[in-house]
Amino acid sequence: MLRSYTDESGHSGDSRFVCMGGCITTVEVWSHFEEEWKRALNDAGVSCFHMTEFESSRGEFKKWKNKPDEHKLFLAKLLSIMDAHTMIYLAATEPVHKIAGKLAYKDDPYLDCLVGIIDSAALYVGSLDANEKIEMVFADHPEHTRRVRTIFPEIRDAVGGMYQRLGPDAYGSPKDIIPLQAADLVAFEVRKERERMQLRQDDQPRWPLTQLLKKPFYWNGSLRPIGAAPRRQSQ
Repeated sequence: MLRSYTDESGHSGDSRFVCMGGCITTVEVWSHFEEEWKRALNDAGVSCFHMTEFESSRGEFKKWKNKPDEHKLFLAKLLSIMDAHTMIYLAATEPVHKIAGKLAYKDDPYLDCLVGIIDSAALYVGSLDANEKIEMVFADHPEHTRRVRTIFPEIRDAVGGMYQRLGPDAYGSPKDIIPLQAADLVAFEVRKERERMQLRQDDQPRWPLTQLLKKPFYWNGSLRPIGAAPRRQSQ
């Protein structure tokens, strides 16, 4: 049994993009991941990793505000744990469309990201042995979890096809479910890359993203670079 963990980054009220990121590996390997991740946090005196707070040196991460080498070394340790245990990463991004400062719901960016993540997970599992299924664990968010709890079972149970490879769904907090902290890191870097591509194309991709890209990314329902346009189907 495979299991994915997914979190989001960016909100329609204050971001140019809503993004979701996730990680997939086997249930057995996730248990080893958790042991190593918890050990790394304990050694650093950190109770829970959150990328936004880490990058802004807030809360538990204040101690590294003026220590860039130690700051990067800690992140490098976490990224090495992810690289050693994850099979692939998932990413989904959608722009936030606003008219006169208000969100224009031509599309719901969060819903589009959710469907992109589900499609990516189903496609990946579909490329494996026919008996493989994947459990999907989502980070709890007050404004979104109710929709996920409704939409995911509908897609899995009613649509059929590749979605029959989807297994049980679960929800929780990154404080309690360690792998969601890794998913938070992926989602954060995906959002930063989409912002770079739109606003600062002459800049180099962020270093953490280059480390994540050592593994394949399924982005918005297909295997391709983050932000790349979907491949056109041959006629």
